Amino acid sequence: MKQGIHPENYRLVCFKDMGTEDYFITRSC
Repeated sequence: MKQGIHPENYRLVCFKDMGTEDYFITRSC
């Protein structure tokens, strides 16, 4: 196992499209 890699620690990040007012939720480490 590689240290420093913990998928359970991923947090959700929301990006907003300023043109369409849409929101995109993705996972970020």
